[in-house]
Amino acid sequence: MASTMDGGLPSLPNATDTPEALRLSHATDISEAIWNRMQELGINQTQLAEMLGKSCSQVSRMISADGNMTLKTISELEHVLGITLIDVPPRTTDELTNEQTIEVFLYQMKEYRKIAGAVKLSRKTTKLELADSPNLPDRPLSTSDYAAMSVRLMLQRKHFVFGSDIHVRDVIKAALELCPQLQDELNGLYAHLNRIKQHEFETTHSDGKKTSDYYHNAEETLYGVLLHSDIQKIEHVADFSPELLLAAITPFILERERILCHLSDLLESSGLQAYKARRGRRAQVLRFTKSTPQELRVEKSPYWSNLIARDGTPDEFKDRWDNYDKNTREIILTCFAFVQLLRCEPRDITSLGHLIHPSTKKEWGDFSQAAGIFSEYPSLGMSDHIELFNLKSCAKVKLFPNVDELIVIDTLQLVSLSTLVLRKHRGKWKVWGLSAS
Repeated sequence: MASTMDGGLPSLPNATDTPEALRLSHATDISEAIWNRMQELGINQTQLAEMLGKSCSQVSRMISADGNMTLKTISELEHVLGITLIDVPPRTTDELTNEQTIEVFLYQMKEYRKIAGAVKLSRKTTKLELADSPNLPDRPLSTSDYAAMSVRLMLQRKHFVFGSDIHVRDVIKAALELCPQLQDELNGLYAHLNRIKQHEFETTHSDGKKTSDYYHNAEETLYGVLLHSDIQKIEHVADFSPELLLAAITPFILERERILCHLSDLLESSGLQAYKARRGRRAQVLRFTKSTPQELRVEKSPYWSNLIARDGTPDEFKDRWDNYDKNTREIILTCFAFVQLLRCEPRDITSLGHLIHPSTKKEWGDFSQAAGIFSEYPSLGMSDHIELFNLKSCAKVKLFPNVDELIVIDTLQLVSLSTLVLRKHRGKWKVWGLSAS
């Protein structure tokens, strides 16, 4: 027996809408959209033919309502005109709110800075700017600068490609809604974006096709060399030296980077924050083996039920404690005392200070930052697998949040945990540092 959602079937085309009638209707809509866009851009049919690398007669047939455009042709038109001709509903039903747009943008910019910072540019290249009459490069980029600019070009695309959820203009629009006090600065970024679009740049290829402006040359470089195996675009990029073409558009890429970084700094200075992972009801676990339901046997500490592990018993804990050597016991007791004192209010600064290694005592301050790391967890546990290093004068102890009862883990697994680092001072273990998960 079949049933329908919401009490009915989805609407269907009228019986009089034959496939040919529907095709003609769609073709007319697309043709009108193309002509409207050409008027907006101030281009005629001849100029569109040059942009597509086709003859005027070909273009005339393509964009007529009687034409029969392929998806390839429609994609080419969307690319050169910067419009969407086929609007298929996105796979996800939820649109980003203004808050989510800013959170995701700032998160991505943290990753952008991290990755771009790892492939540094030469000082000479970082000073390049878009000028009114730029000088074309007389030599290709160096190998290291070529790699650095290629990475930036790929990272930037999500913020500048038409239709992206995190297009830089959408980010600015969301910021205007959330931070009206930044109106002047944000409008200034809009103006900056418009200015870099006005700089003229063109490449003419061996087949006579022209690629106009910095944006489309950047896209051609990106698709032809870096992301996809598009033979036509590869042929166009290969007409030049890829390193030389990238050198020519480097000022444009750097100018976009300056806009992104300025926007990111502006939003963060206004108190807006990057996306942070929401802690789920269970811990995330990475392991190098498949698990079976029979192996996931943690019940008394539900947060850790994703582990290949089991609940322990008081007798097991006693047996393990009896088998610890003096050194291990002292490390565990020092960690336990430190965490307990951190979680007490008001905090006993003097007692906490006695547990800290003298070399880092000033860095702990009033311990409020360390206390904040654990304040969100109702309970804490610690691993008895202690890592000794530096000739056994230092130790690392992993702290497990949300542990309610003893857990026995016998399989290697990776989880995100905070770590206490201890060092010996005059024969006693002292807390030296704390790294948050």
